[in-house]
Amino acid sequence: MEGLFGARGIVLAAVVGPASFGVWALFRLALRYGAFAALGIHQGTEVQVAGAKATSPDSANRHFGRATTGYLLVVYLPLGALAVAASFGFGSPARETLWAVAAGLVIERLWVYGSSYLRADGHLRRYAIVELVQASLSLILTVSLALQWGLVGAYLGFLIALASSLLLLARSVPFRPKIAPHSIRRLLRVGVPMSVAAVAATLLATVDRLIVAGFEGTEALGFYAFAVASSGLGASAALAVRTVVFPDVYAHARREGGVQAAENHLRDTVLPVAHLLPPLLGFVALGLGPVVALIAPRYVEVLPVARIFIFTGVASGIMNLGALGLVAAERQRLLPLVTFIGLTFNAFAGAAALLGGLGLAGVATGALVSRSLTGVGIVAITSSGPGISHVARLLVPLLWPLAWCAGVVALIGWLRPGVGLATTGVSVLLYFVALAPLVPKLAQGLGRLDRQGHAG
Repeated sequence: MEGLFGARGIVLAAVVGPASFGVWALFRLALRYGAFAALGIHQGTEVQVAGAKATSPDSANRHFGRATTGYLLVVYLPLGALAVAASFGFGSPARETLWAVAAGLVIERLWVYGSSYLRADGHLRRYAIVELVQASLSLILTVSLALQWGLVGAYLGFLIALASSLLLLARSVPFRPKIAPHSIRRLLRVGVPMSVAAVAATLLATVDRLIVAGFEGTEALGFYAFAVASSGLGASAALAVRTVVFPDVYAHARREGGVQAAENHLRDTVLPVAHLLPPLLGFVALGLGPVVALIAPRYVEVLPVARIFIFTGVASGIMNLGALGLVAAERQRLLPLVTFIGLTFNAFAGAAALLGGLGLAGVATGALVSRSLTGVGIVAITSSGPGISHVARLLVPLLWPLAWCAGVVALIGWLRPGVGLATTGVSVLLYFVALAPLVPKLAQGLGRLDRQGHAG
């Protein structure tokens, strides 16, 4: 799914150009920030449905699902109306963008609710199929309609894909709205605290784009957003691991205690991912050259930025996986604090990079460093409890592969800036040789995953 969304971003950027793609990036940011108005209702519904599945009748979960639908409509229909009203004070493309935001706020929040409900209800295969269909439709419709009508066509394709995907959920998810204030209060008691950390994480993941837009304008944001589109692979790989392991982590916490479960999780999951993912993403980063030259030649100049940004997926993965251990150890109250510290660092680093003349590559480096340090902070808090000694022995190997691979890729890209197949082939070979110092860590990570597989 993330691969399809990444392809959508790359191809759409080539079709509409940097300036319009910058506006598209602002549209996507508006929808992400619009999620804050839900106050975590999706997380509350997910916890309710997943926790009550074995003990409550299905009608109870469907009641909470209908109440969630009603709540979302009550919140987002007025917000959409405000966006439409505000649009008449602007010219194109801001006017059309606000129309798309108005529709997207409602449709995307219903989609997020529906897919969360399906996942929490245990229908993982259907959930996976529906998400892949939605991503495929989004890629096909967004790009094809953009070819016909530019940015407006991209908005139409995006919204049609979401609306069509909602129809696929209609059989399994209760969408008939119901006004149930008592049930909503119950869901928000769970969702609001969880949403604080989600807000912080979203701001951390996007503040660099706001900095670029504010300092350099939408065209620069379009170039930067193109680089961001390449970073989903690393984060999605870690997210897939999280989806698989989180039931075991929480089950171990109940049986063995939170601190022991967190220690096992860090040793057996977080460290292997931190060891194995950066070397693999390095090959992807160096292989981007011919692809970008073929599909979107206007963006070759930001190839170094894209190569840096690919590795932020590793840092985000460490954050997401590390947070599981934090929850298992019952220290989740510290998560928003750590994330807001990382957010502050990211904002200052991005602004300093642009003011200091380091350009988009400096902003991307600041994003990589801030997210890496945030991940380290989460792991440090998790591993600071009794029974886990010598925190440095955990944190140093956590960062070493990421720093080495990102540095080697940046150096090779600087020494060999060409994007031809021959140049790329030599660069990949040099990178392969440069991985020699990481061989012990790679073997260690593979060994841990192999032992986990046999234990499972």
